[in-house]
Amino acid sequence: MDLMEFFLCSGTQVFSVGDLNTRSGAIVGLPHNFSYNTVDDIKLSEISIYGVNAEQLEPDSESAEALNQLIQSLVLSENAKKFAITRELHLCNNDRVINGMLTTIFTSFLGIGVAQQIILSTRIRRRHFQSLGLRLVFLGIGVFLYLVVREMCYYSWMSSADKAAIAQGEAYYDGAVEYYNKLLQREQALKQLRAGNKIRDQTITELALSLMDIKGVPPKKCLEKVYELNPRADDEDEGDAMSSD
Repeated sequence: MDLMEFFLCSGTQVFSVGDLNTRSGAIVGLPHNFSYNTVDDIKLSEISIYGVNAEQLEPDSESAEALNQLIQSLVLSENAKKFAITRELHLCNNDRVINGMLTTIFTSFLGIGVAQQIILSTRIRRRHFQSLGLRLVFLGIGVFLYLVVREMCYYSWMSSADKAAIAQGEAYYDGAVEYYNKLLQREQALKQLRAGNKIRDQTITELALSLMDIKGVPPKKCLEKVYELNPRADDEDEGDAMSSD
Protein backbone atom coordinates (compact mmCIF):
# COMPACT_ATOMS: atom_id res chain seq x y z
CA MET A 1 0.00 0.00 0.00
CA ASP A 2 1.29 3.50 -0.84
CA LEU A 3 1.95 5.71 2.15
CA MET A 4 0.74 8.78 0.25
CA GLU A 5 -2.44 9.19 -1.77
CA PHE A 6 -4.08 12.29 -3.26
CA PHE A 7 -7.74 13.16 -3.67
CA LEU A 8 -9.88 16.14 -4.72
CA CYS A 9 -11.32 18.08 -1.79
CA SER A 10 -13.75 20.93 -1.32
CA GLY A 11 -12.64 24.36 -0.14
CA THR A 12 -9.68 26.36 -1.37
CA GLN A 13 -6.75 25.00 0.63
CA VAL A 14 -4.67 21.84 0.55
CA PHE A 15 -5.87 19.41 3.20
CA SER A 16 -4.29 16.30 4.69
CA VAL A 17 -5.15 13.51 7.09
CA GLY A 18 -2.85 10.92 8.62
CA ASP A 19 0.86 10.57 9.16
CA LEU A 20 3.62 9.13 6.97
CA ASN A 21 5.16 7.61 10.10
CA THR A 22 2.23 5.20 10.51
CA ARG A 23 1.42 2.03 8.56
CA SER A 24 -1.72 3.58 7.08
CA GLY A 25 0.18 6.61 5.75
CA ALA A 26 -1.54 9.86 4.82
CA ILE A 27 -3.90 11.30 2.23
CA VAL A 28 -3.64 14.80 0.79
CA GLY A 29 -6.59 16.67 -0.67
CA LEU A 30 -6.03 19.09 -3.55
CA PRO A 31 -8.68 21.83 -3.87
CA HIS A 32 -10.55 22.35 -7.12
CA ASN A 33 -9.04 25.80 -7.67
CA PHE A 34 -5.63 24.16 -8.26
CA SER A 35 -6.96 23.28 -11.72
CA TYR A 36 -7.41 26.99 -12.58
CA ASN A 37 -4.76 28.57 -14.79
CA THR A 38 -6.54 31.86 -15.53
CA VAL A 39 -9.65 33.64 -14.24
CA ASP A 40 -11.42 32.50 -17.41
CA ASP A 41 -11.39 28.96 -16.02
CA ILE A 42 -13.58 30.02 -13.07
CA LYS A 43 -17.36 29.74 -13.18
CA LEU A 44 -19.38 31.83 -10.72
CA SER A 45 -21.90 29.00 -10.39
CA GLU A 46 -19.13 26.88 -8.84
CA ILE A 47 -18.35 29.41 -6.08
CA SER A 48 -20.27 29.22 -2.81
CA ILE A 49 -19.75 31.87 -0.13
CA TYR A 50 -21.01 30.74 3.27
CA GLY A 51 -23.73 28.74 1.55
CA VAL A 52 -24.69 31.51 -0.91
CA ASN A 53 -23.97 31.03 -4.61
CA ALA A 54 -21.79 33.82 -6.05
CA GLU A 55 -24.33 34.45 -8.81
CA GLN A 56 -26.90 35.49 -6.15
CA LEU A 57 -24.79 38.30 -4.67
CA GLU A 58 -25.87 41.93 -4.87
CA PRO A 59 -24.62 43.49 -8.15
CA ASP A 60 -23.34 46.72 -6.55
CA SER A 61 -19.87 48.14 -7.16
CA GLU A 62 -18.46 47.11 -3.77
CA SER A 63 -19.60 43.51 -4.11
CA ALA A 64 -18.37 43.40 -7.71
CA GLU A 65 -14.89 44.58 -6.68
CA ALA A 66 -14.74 42.18 -3.73
CA LEU A 67 -15.91 39.30 -5.92
CA ASN A 68 -13.25 40.18 -8.49
CA GLN A 69 -10.60 40.11 -5.74
CA LEU A 70 -11.92 36.74 -4.59
CA ILE A 71 -11.74 35.31 -8.10
CA GLN A 72 -8.20 36.65 -8.56
CA SER A 73 -7.14 34.99 -5.29
CA LEU A 74 -8.29 31.58 -6.51
CA VAL A 75 -5.78 31.50 -9.38
CA LEU A 76 -2.32 30.37 -8.26
CA SER A 77 0.93 30.08 -10.17
CA GLU A 78 2.78 26.77 -10.46
CA ASN A 79 5.27 27.94 -7.83
CA ALA A 80 2.48 28.71 -5.35
CA LYS A 81 0.87 25.31 -5.97
CA LYS A 82 4.20 23.53 -5.54
CA PHE A 83 4.83 25.35 -2.28
CA ALA A 84 1.36 24.54 -0.91
CA ILE A 85 1.67 20.84 -1.76
CA THR A 86 5.26 20.54 -0.50
CA ARG A 87 4.31 22.29 2.72
CA GLU A 88 1.45 19.83 3.27
CA LEU A 89 3.72 16.86 2.60
CA HIS A 90 6.03 18.05 5.37
CA LEU A 91 3.01 18.41 7.67
CA CYS A 92 2.28 14.72 7.05
CA ASN A 93 5.72 13.74 8.33
CA ASN A 94 5.74 14.88 11.95
CA ASP A 95 4.24 12.09 14.14
CA ARG A 96 1.05 14.13 14.55
CA VAL A 97 -1.10 11.01 14.97
CA ILE A 98 1.00 9.71 17.86
CA ASN A 99 1.28 13.20 19.33
CA GLY A 100 -2.49 13.56 19.11
CA MET A 101 -3.01 10.28 20.95
CA LEU A 102 -0.55 11.23 23.69
CA THR A 103 -2.12 14.68 24.06
CA THR A 104 -5.59 13.13 24.36
CA ILE A 105 -4.43 10.65 27.02
CA PHE A 106 -2.56 13.33 28.97
CA THR A 107 -5.39 15.86 29.01
CA SER A 108 -8.00 13.17 29.72
CA PHE A 109 -6.01 12.08 32.76
CA LEU A 110 -5.83 15.65 34.01
CA GLY A 111 -9.47 16.36 33.24
CA ILE A 112 -11.07 13.20 34.56
CA GLY A 113 -8.39 11.50 36.66
CA VAL A 114 -7.73 14.48 38.91
CA ALA A 115 -11.45 15.06 39.42
CA GLN A 116 -11.96 11.39 40.29
CA GLN A 117 -9.08 11.50 42.76
CA ILE A 118 -10.58 14.55 44.50
CA ILE A 119 -13.98 12.87 44.66
CA LEU A 120 -12.57 9.65 46.13
CA SER A 121 -10.53 11.50 48.74
CA THR A 122 -13.40 13.66 50.00
CA ARG A 123 -17.03 13.29 50.97
CA ILE A 124 -18.13 14.69 47.63
CA ARG A 125 -18.47 11.14 46.30
CA ARG A 126 -21.66 10.76 48.34
CA ARG A 127 -23.17 13.84 46.75
CA HIS A 128 -24.16 12.90 43.24
CA PHE A 129 -24.73 16.38 41.78
CA GLN A 130 -21.57 17.85 43.31
CA SER A 131 -19.42 14.98 42.07
CA LEU A 132 -20.99 15.25 38.61
CA GLY A 133 -20.41 19.02 38.57
CA LEU A 134 -16.77 18.55 39.60
CA ARG A 135 -16.23 16.00 36.84
CA LEU A 136 -17.74 18.35 34.26
CA VAL A 137 -15.57 21.27 35.44
CA PHE A 138 -12.37 19.24 35.19
CA LEU A 139 -13.51 17.75 31.90
CA GLY A 140 -13.84 21.30 30.57
CA ILE A 141 -10.34 22.09 31.85
CA GLY A 142 -9.05 18.96 30.11
CA VAL A 143 -10.67 19.92 26.80
CA PHE A 144 -9.23 23.44 27.09
CA LEU A 145 -5.74 22.07 27.75
CA TYR A 146 -6.10 19.69 24.81
CA LEU A 147 -6.99 22.56 22.46
CA VAL A 148 -4.11 24.70 23.75
CA VAL A 149 -1.52 21.91 23.43
CA ARG A 150 -2.82 20.95 19.98
CA GLU A 151 -2.60 24.57 18.78
CA MET A 152 0.95 24.88 20.11
CA CYS A 153 1.96 21.70 18.27
CA TYR A 154 0.37 22.77 14.99
CA TYR A 155 1.87 26.25 15.29
CA SER A 156 5.31 24.68 15.49
CA TRP A 157 4.61 22.10 12.76
CA MET A 158 3.23 24.68 10.33
CA SER A 159 6.21 26.98 10.86
CA SER A 160 8.62 24.08 10.33
CA ALA A 161 6.73 22.94 7.21
CA ASP A 162 6.96 26.43 5.70
CA LYS A 163 10.67 26.55 6.43
CA ALA A 164 11.28 23.09 4.94
CA ALA A 165 9.29 23.88 1.80
CA ILE A 166 11.06 27.20 1.21
CA ALA A 167 14.42 25.45 1.65
CA GLN A 168 13.71 23.63 -1.65
CA GLY A 169 14.69 26.74 -3.59
CA GLU A 170 13.93 30.34 -4.51
CA ALA A 171 10.94 29.31 -6.62
CA TYR A 172 9.31 27.89 -3.49
CA TYR A 173 9.97 31.12 -1.62
CA ASP A 174 8.27 33.08 -4.41
CA GLY A 175 5.42 30.58 -4.28
CA ALA A 176 5.10 30.99 -0.51
CA VAL A 177 4.90 34.78 -0.78
CA GLU A 178 2.23 34.53 -3.48
CA TYR A 179 0.29 31.79 -1.65
CA TYR A 180 -0.05 33.70 1.62
CA ASN A 181 -0.74 37.00 -0.13
CA LYS A 182 -3.57 35.29 -2.01
CA LEU A 183 -4.91 33.87 1.27
CA LEU A 184 -4.97 37.35 2.81
CA GLN A 185 -6.61 38.76 -0.32
CA ARG A 186 -9.23 36.00 -0.16
CA GLU A 187 -9.98 36.61 3.52
CA GLN A 188 -10.47 40.34 2.93
CA ALA A 189 -12.71 39.74 -0.10
CA LEU A 190 -14.87 37.24 1.80
CA LYS A 191 -15.21 39.66 4.71
CA GLN A 192 -16.40 42.44 2.39
CA LEU A 193 -18.81 40.15 0.54
CA ARG A 194 -20.25 38.87 3.79
CA ALA A 195 -20.79 42.37 5.16
CA GLY A 196 -22.11 43.88 1.93
CA ASN A 197 -24.58 41.09 1.23
CA LYS A 198 -25.64 40.49 4.85
CA ILE A 199 -24.81 36.81 4.65
CA ARG A 200 -25.97 35.03 7.79
CA ASP A 201 -23.65 34.53 10.71
CA GLN A 202 -22.74 31.11 12.03
CA THR A 203 -25.36 29.21 14.00
CA ILE A 204 -24.61 28.24 17.60
CA THR A 205 -23.83 24.70 16.48
CA GLU A 206 -21.46 25.89 13.73
CA LEU A 207 -19.77 28.28 16.15
CA ALA A 208 -19.28 25.50 18.71
CA LEU A 209 -17.81 23.20 16.06
CA SER A 210 -15.51 25.96 14.79
CA LEU A 211 -13.95 26.17 18.26
CA MET A 212 -12.62 22.65 17.68
CA ASP A 213 -11.03 23.61 14.36
CA ILE A 214 -7.26 23.84 14.14
CA LYS A 215 -6.36 27.51 13.88
CA GLY A 216 -2.59 27.14 13.45
CA VAL A 217 -0.59 30.13 12.27
CA PRO A 218 -2.67 32.99 10.77
CA PRO A 219 -1.81 33.80 7.11
CA LYS A 220 -0.52 37.27 8.04
CA LYS A 221 1.88 35.79 10.59
CA CYS A 222 2.91 33.09 8.09
CA LEU A 223 3.74 35.75 5.53
CA GLU A 224 5.87 37.64 8.04
CA LYS A 225 7.80 34.45 8.82
CA VAL A 226 8.20 33.71 5.11
CA TYR A 227 9.80 37.12 4.52
CA GLU A 228 12.30 36.28 7.27
CA LEU A 229 13.28 33.14 5.32
CA ASN A 230 14.08 35.03 2.11
CA PRO A 231 16.93 33.03 0.48
CA ARG A 232 18.03 36.13 -1.42
CA ALA A 233 18.49 38.20 1.74
CA ASP A 234 22.16 37.24 2.18
CA ASP A 235 22.94 38.07 -1.45
CA GLU A 236 21.17 41.42 -1.15
CA ASP A 237 23.04 42.24 2.07
CA GLU A 238 26.33 41.26 0.44
CA GLY A 239 25.52 43.46 -2.56
CA ASP A 240 24.69 46.40 -0.30
CA ALA A 241 27.96 45.92 1.57
CA MET A 242 29.97 45.86 -1.67
CA SER A 243 28.23 48.99 -2.97
CA SER A 244 28.95 50.84 0.27
CA ASP A 245 32.63 49.94 -0.04
